[in-house]
Amino acid sequence: MRLSKLVFALLLMFASTAYVLAAEADSPPPADAIPQESQAVQPLPPPYMQPPMRGCKGCGCKRMHKGRRHHARKMRRRQHKQKMMAMKMEHMKKIEQRLANIEALLQELVDLKKANAAK
Repeated sequence: MRLSKLVFALLLMFASTAYVLAAEADSPPPADAIPQESQAVQPLPPPYMQPPMRGCKGCGCKRMHKGRRHHARKMRRRQHKQKMMAMKMEHMKKIEQRLANIEALLQELVDLKKANAAK
């Protein structure tokens, strides 16, 4: 059993090292190494050549991929969740106010009993 764990650990180490090396090989060279003429601003391709926009700015979903229905459903869920959280917060405030009122009444009762006992 220990041998298989050791082999697995070694394989994992080599795989992660290979992944890092591949990522470094694919990364672009630093800005200093790029010649000056290639740093000039390249004109954008015409709109029909550009890929379609992915996602929307509202919720981060892939609207073009999953369709408008998915986006609308997700936004409804988000609005519903926000509404429920607001209702929950209002409910908690009401409960806190009630508890504060009860504590004040109990304190008055204790004060009255002390006043009656002192007479």
